[in-house]
Amino acid sequence: MAYPIDKTAWVDGVTELDAWWFNVIENYIGVVGSTEPASLTYQLTNPEQEDPGHRHTAAAFNGGNDGNVFGRAGGTWAPKTPEAAGLVAKTGDQSIAGKKTFTTIPEGPNADPTTGNQLTRKSFVDAGIAVEANARAAADAAQAAAIAGKVAQAGDTMTGDLGFDGETANRAIQQGRRSTADSAGRSLTLGAGAATTGATNKAGGLLKLQPGVSTGSGESGVEVYGCPAGFPGGNDNALALMFKVVGNKMGFFGEGPVTKPEPLTMQLTTLTCAAPGIDDYDLAAPVQNTGWGFSTADEFKTAMAVIANLQTRCFELEIRLQSLGLLGIEIII
Repeated sequence: MAYPIDKTAWVDGVTELDAWWFNVIENYIGVVGSTEPASLTYQLTNPEQEDPGHRHTAAAFNGGNDGNVFGRAGGTWAPKTPEAAGLVAKTGDQSIAGKKTFTTIPEGPNADPTTGNQLTRKSFVDAGIAVEANARAAADAAQAAAIAGKVAQAGDTMTGDLGFDGETANRAIQQGRRSTADSAGRSLTLGAGAATTGATNKAGGLLKLQPGVSTGSGESGVEVYGCPAGFPGGNDNALALMFKVVGNKMGFFGEGPVTKPEPLTMQLTTLTCAAPGIDDYDLAAPVQNTGWGFSTADEFKTAMAVIANLQTRCFELEIRLQSLGLLGIEIII
C-alpha cells in the first residue's frame, strides 16, 4: 500500500502503529544496498544514478573533459574550458585582457627573461644595474686617471690646464655640426680672461695661438682657414687656407709663407719745387731748346709735384708696413 500521508487511528492522543507502517517506511527510505528505484537509498547511493536525487539537472552536467569548469550560458549549464568561461587557469597558455591589480606583489619563476617582451624579476634588474654601475665607475676612474694632472675642476669651472695625450692621435676642440634641418652652424668662441670688474686701466688676458715645439731643422706653425661661398644650394663648400705661419715665415691668402721682406732701398731726399700756377697734368710733346724740355713751366712744376707726392706716399707706406711688422726696418749706420 502507499505511504500514508495522514495520521489515523488516534486513541486518546496516542498514535497506534501497525506493522505495515514500518514496511511502507522501509520501502520509501530503503535499506543499505536497496534495489528499489523508488527508495531514497537507491537514488542517493546507486552508481547508476547520474545525478543522485537531482535528475532534473543531470543532463546539464554530462560531457566535458578533465580540467573543465561548468558555466551557464543561454539558460543551460555546460562544461567549458577556463578560457571560455573567462577564468584564469593554473596551467596552460592564456591571453588576459584588462587591468589587473594585485594586492600582493606577485612572484615569477626563478629564471631570467630571454626575449624583449618578457617580464623581468627584480634580481635581474638589480644585476643589470650593478654591471652598468661597475662599468661606469671603471670608465669614470679611467677617465679621471687619464686627465689627472691635466684638468683640475671645481664644480663647473676648470681650475687647471687642459691637455691631451700626445701619443695616440691628432685631437680637435670643435663645435659639432647642427642636426636641426636647414640651420646655420653654431659659433665657437675662445676667449682669454677679462680684467677684474671695476679694475682701473687693467688689460685683459692675451689669447695666444701657438704651435707645438719643433726640434732641429723642423718647423711648426699656425694655419687659419676660411670657407668661401660657392654656388647657391645645399652642397658643402671647401675650406680655404687664408693665413699661415710656419717658423718665422708668414703667408696670406694661401700663398707660401715667406720671411719678413728686407727694407726698401733708402729714398733720396724728398724733392722740393715751386708749385705750378695752374696744375697741368696733360703734358704736351717736349720741345727742342738745346735739348728736350717741357712745353711750359707749369707742366714741369706739375711733374715735379707728382714725383714729390709719390716719394711722400711711398715713405708713408713703408712706415706703415714696418709698424705692422710686414717689412724690415732700415738701419742707418
